[in-house]
Order: sequence, then C-alpha cells, then structure tokens
Amino acid sequence: MVEIQGLIGYRPISEKIAEVTTPPYDIIEGPLKELCKARYYSLYHVILGQHPVSAWSRLMAVMQEDNIPSFYRCREERPDGSTRTGFFAAAKIGPDIFDHEETKKPKVQERLKLSQTTGYSFGPVLTLTESDISNVLNKAEKEENQLYEFVSDFSSFSDLDGILNRVFRIKADSPEGVELINAIRKNPLFIADGHHRYGAAVLNSQQYFLTYISEAKTARIQAYNKVINSTVKFDDIKHKLKNLQEISEFKTPAKEHQICIYSNGRTYLWDVRSEAQNSADLVGSLDASILEKELYHILEIPPNSIRKNSDYIDYYPEYKLDEMVELANLGKYDIIVALHPVSVKTVMEISRNGKKMPSKSTYFDKIPSGIVISLNY
Repeated sequence: MVEIQGLIGYRPISEKIAEVTTPPYDIIEGPLKELCKARYYSLYHVILGQHPVSAWSRLMAVMQEDNIPSFYRCREERPDGSTRTGFFAAAKIGPDIFDHEETKKPKVQERLKLSQTTGYSFGPVLTLTESDISNVLNKAEKEENQLYEFVSDFSSFSDLDGILNRVFRIKADSPEGVELINAIRKNPLFIADGHHRYGAAVLNSQQYFLTYISEAKTARIQAYNKVINSTVKFDDIKHKLKNLQEISEFKTPAKEHQICIYSNGRTYLWDVRSEAQNSADLVGSLDASILEKELYHILEIPPNSIRKNSDYIDYYPEYKLDEMVELANLGKYDIIVALHPVSVKTVMEISRNGKKMPSKSTYFDKIPSGIVISLNY
C-alpha cells in the first residue's frame, strides 16, 4: 500500500517561476547548461552550481513558503498538441515503490550531498500509477485553485521547451486530496525517471520523497539511442551480424526487435527477433540487451564503458535523431543506433519482478524541477 502526504516547503513567486524552473539536473549540458547558468534565479545554481547553499539563499528572494500540506496538480500542454497530467506529492519510501534501473554510486552520493547540505529536495522523481486519478485531478482544476500558468523557455535545447504548464493547489485535507490519497493506496508506484534522486532519499533516511505521479496509461517513452566509437570499425564487422540489410532511411524502427544502424553514410536494418526468442528472460530479450550482447563485444567495447559520456558510447533521446546523423556525418562517431521504444507495460513488468534494465534503456518525458521544493522528512 502506497502512502502519500501533502508537500510542505517552498515554491516560486508567479512572475519568476519560468526563470527558476529547469529540466532535471542530469540532462543539463551543452547549450542548455549555458542558458540555465546565465539566469540569475535559475535552480541550476543550486542543483549543479559550486555553491548550492549560497545559491539557495539567493533564490529565497523569489520564493514563497508554503506550510499548508498540499498536492500540486500540473497539466502540461506540449507544442505537438499532446498533454500530460499528474500531481506533485510526498510518497512514503517502501516496498511498493518499484524501480527498473541500476543506480550509480557517485550520482547518488552527489544528490545525497545536496539534500543533506540544504535540507530540501529540488527535483521530483517521476512515478507512474495504475490508479485512475484523472477524474479527481480534473475536479481540482478550479480557477480559485490555480497558482501558475507559464510556458517553459529553454530555447529548443530541451524537449521541455515550449510546454504550457498550469499548476493548481489541492489541499491534502480537501475532498479531492482525500480522494487522491485513497486512489494511490490501491496500487504500487513505478519509478519512471529519477532513480538516483530516489536512491539519495533512501540513503538520507527520509520517510518520504518528492514525486510527480501520473497515470501509467498516459506515459510516453522515447527510445534512448546510442552513438558509438570503437577501435573496430562497423564496416569491418557488419558481415558478422545476421539478418542485416541495407535500407534508405535512418529512422526509429517501426517494430520491436528491429535495430536501425547508420555508419559511413549508409543505413542498415538489423532484425534481432531470433536473438530475442533465444533469450532466457524478458530483460535479455530487450533490444538494448541484445545490442550489448551481440554488437558491443564484436566492437571490443569494454563492459565498464557502457555508460553515458564514456570514451566509446554516448546516449541521445529519440527526438535528437537528426543531431545524431549530423555528428556522424562530421566524423565524430563511427556508428549511430536507433531503437524502437520500450513499452510502459514492459518497464512495469520488469520492475514488478525485481529485475533491472540495461543502462539508458528508456527516455521518459521529463518533469521540470523547481515548481515545488520539498522539505526533507
């Protein structure tokens, strides 16, 4: 049984919320990092800056304290017309919180240090529920409850750019708040994004962690694609891959167990259905697992280098396919790989069975940090 409570902490004043909020810390890099860094009141200075305590003190000038335990319903309207709705809450750490990803100790320690230094949680863990919460959230969408309406501005450097965010307060002891508490009790929560933040909360001996809860049936996953350099060139080993055929266009594969590969100006489709069928379990049948087992060893990529920003491999979400091709054409990578997205159902099944997926297997749509900042408790 999952227990949730209303949040207590701080949130930005209305006129500064667009400046304060940022994408999650782990995707702030390159031009996006420079943009966030240039904003005086950006949460970037707290979550990634050299002096988080002084940055947090400075940020207090545009924050307001909120001591009424509340949930915060956030409705996102994306530029492509799609929407997502969910709410911010404090969820109790326990056996009904399921994850699907191995955490890396340095990243967890980094988030733990920030949490212990400041006493607050700044970035929510994205969790999914199978409970029906949309009707309750829609009832709470009243004009008198609206706190914010703002458009995220990240100059196209993030997939959070251009999203219209509408945020409403739901007091935890209100009829809608009680309905949410009862609805969430019925099913476990599945961590979609923010495994290291959750790990830090556990190590910090917290009872609760900051989360954004949305319905699993509305979740959207992009593939986490790969760019690869190795000592062995793809042209020298491609003959070793069974069921590889040349095609005309590099794009996201239409089906599971098809892997699209681009190298040296040519595109290939690799059918790995036989490898998936020969796998002993669901994790082994994932395209990301097959890629590691069947391709990486032929390319002589060391197992400990299968991580973000290694000398061999980096990772790009699906929406950056064109950027990946450009980098390959410039000679920065020998191989780029596009996968079919993993289904939400598969992620939940793996989580429920206590298994872990390969690193960077999924890219869930991100949740901004800074709309609500929670006291650790």
